[in-house]
Amino acid sequence: MRTFDEQSLAFGAGTGMLHPISAGRPAGLVADAWEGALVILPGLHAEDDIIAQIAAISGQDVRACYQCGKCTAGCPLASAMDLMPNQILRLLQLGEHEQALRSRTIWQCASCLTCAARCPKDVDPARVMDALRTLLTRRGLAHVEIPKLSAELLAEAPQQALIGGFRKFVGY
Repeated sequence: MRTFDEQSLAFGAGTGMLHPISAGRPAGLVADAWEGALVILPGLHAEDDIIAQIAAISGQDVRACYQCGKCTAGCPLASAMDLMPNQILRLLQLGEHEQALRSRTIWQCASCLTCAARCPKDVDPARVMDALRTLLTRRGLAHVEIPKLSAELLAEAPQQALIGGFRKFVGY
């Protein structure tokens, strides 16, 4: 049996666990998992266009999230969301940008910053949601057409709701 010093470590495909791989080459059962990883990893990009745009808009690196779930656990609107905040971040990490952009979650986020306060990696999912909304509005896709809101609704809505809503829907 080899000692720890004689082994190098690598991640097994989809397990999230470290597996010993001697001399940097897969051996035995690990080889099968390793080959599976080679199929999955080409779809991932170290820096893709959407992640770069999100970073430019929000200042957030979605790749820093390690899926602890604290953002989702503290989110007061999680029960109304189709995807949880950590799932949005995971979709972005995996290159599934369009699925994240189609989600209602990015429009339902209240930007209360509970998620940011709870994150051990200082990722701010609310700012990522803002960035995703901004990307959609830049594409000409709006969740709500502000000019079509009735004057009565605007007169009755609390000012904070108007400010938050307009900021959310116009990309500021």
